[in-house]
Amino acid sequence: MKKLILAFAAGALILAAVAIADPRPGHLPRLLLVPKRHSELGVIYRRDAVYLVRVDPRTLKPPAAGLRLPRCGSAAAFAPGGSRLALGGADGRVCLVGTKSLRLRRVIETGADGDVMALQWSGSHLLALVQHEDDSLVAVDAGSRQVIARRALVGSLQQTAKTPAGLLLLYGPAKEIGPSRLFRFGPDGSLLQIATLDRIPSGFQFLGGEEGPTSHARPALAVDRSGNRAFVVGAGTPVAEIDLTTSLVTYHDLATPVSLLGKVHGWLEPAAQAKVLPEGPNREATWLGNGMLAVWGWNDRASINGDQHRFWAEPAGLKLVDTRDWSVRVLDSGATAMTVANGNLLAYSWLWDSTRKNPSGSGVTAYGPAGNQRFHLFGSRAFFSVQALGNRAFIRGTRSRYSVVDLNSGQVIRSIAGEPPELLLP
Repeated sequence: MKKLILAFAAGALILAAVAIADPRPGHLPRLLLVPKRHSELGVIYRRDAVYLVRVDPRTLKPPAAGLRLPRCGSAAAFAPGGSRLALGGADGRVCLVGTKSLRLRRVIETGADGDVMALQWSGSHLLALVQHEDDSLVAVDAGSRQVIARRALVGSLQQTAKTPAGLLLLYGPAKEIGPSRLFRFGPDGSLLQIATLDRIPSGFQFLGGEEGPTSHARPALAVDRSGNRAFVVGAGTPVAEIDLTTSLVTYHDLATPVSLLGKVHGWLEPAAQAKVLPEGPNREATWLGNGMLAVWGWNDRASINGDQHRFWAEPAGLKLVDTRDWSVRVLDSGATAMTVANGNLLAYSWLWDSTRKNPSGSGVTAYGPAGNQRFHLFGSRAFFSVQALGNRAFIRGTRSRYSVVDLNSGQVIRSIAGEPPELLLP
C-alpha cells in the first residue's frame, strides 16, 4: 500500500526550456526547445538491462543495437560542452559515457546505498543525490573517481532543480506533513539550508502504521533562467519566492481574474490539511521566461465505504502565473502534465481510478505563444508521456504504441509499435 501511494505521488523529471521574452503584455514568452545541437540520445529500459541509443529524430526509432549500461539510467546529466554524459543507477553507481562514440568510459562507485535520483555537473565534479532510507549527497571528482564530500539528509525528497551554484533540493518531513525546507548542495560538497518554508506544507503522513493509508503534499519547485530565484508552489498556499543569493523568502497570494472564472477566488483548492485517507496534491512547475511560471499537476483522492476502497486522481489543470503581478491564468483545466515543444505548450492528462479498468484523459492540446489553442488531438484519450524533438512530438498512450505529431500542422504523421526511448536533452 505504501509503495503504491508513493508511486502515485512521485513525479517525472522536468526538462528545462530556454525562453525569449515576448514584449507584448499578456503573452507567453516565445518558447524554444533545446537548440538544434541536441544530442538525440535516448534510454531504453528492458528487462535484461538499460540501453543508451542514438535515435532517429523523425521517429525516435533506435538502431538495432545500443550501449548496454550496467544498471544505470535513473538520472542523467550532460557535462559542459556535451561530450560526456553521466547516468545514475542502482547501488549508488554512476556511468560516464562519451556521447560521440557512445562508449562507456568508466563506472564511478559513490559508496552510497540506494538509487541515484539526481545528477549535476559542476566543472569536473559530479553532484549526486542517492535516495535510500536516509538520502546521501555525494560530490565526486569525475577524473580521479574519488569521493570528495559526503552529506546526509533526513526527510522526504519532494523536488530537485539545477542551478549554477549547485543542486537545489526541496524536502519535507520524514513521516508527517509539515514545513518544506530548501537546501543547496554546492560544487565543493557544502550543504546549505537556504530556507524553511512554513507556509508550504509537504511530506508524507502514515496513519495506522507504516503500511496503512497515507496523506501527502508534494509542492512544485522551479528556478528562473538566471538561477538567482527559486519558486515553490503548493496547493491552496501562497507562492514562495526565494532569493538564492540572500535566502530571503517572500510569499505571494494568488487570485484568478474575474473574467476567467466569473469571480475572484483562490486559484488552486482549499489549503492542504491532514487527512485520514491516502489523498494529497502533487504539483510541478517550470520557468517559461518573461516573468511567467507554468504550474500543473493532479490531486490524489480516496474514499472508504465499508470494505469498498476507491482511489482516483483529479486534474489540477495547467495554469500560468505572472510573477510580475502574481496574477493567474487557467490555460487548461483538464491537464495533469505539460511539455514545452518548439514554441508550444502541450497539455495532456493521465487520470486513474481504481474502479475502472483503463485510465482516462483529455487528449493532447497545443497552446501557442499567445496562449491560444492551436490544435487538439485524440479526444479524451489518456497519455502517459509527451516528448518533443525539433518540430515533432512523440505521444505515448496506454498501449505499446506511440504517435508522431507534426507540431507545425498539428497532424498525426504515423503510429509506431513499441514504446519510445526516453529522450535525454542537454
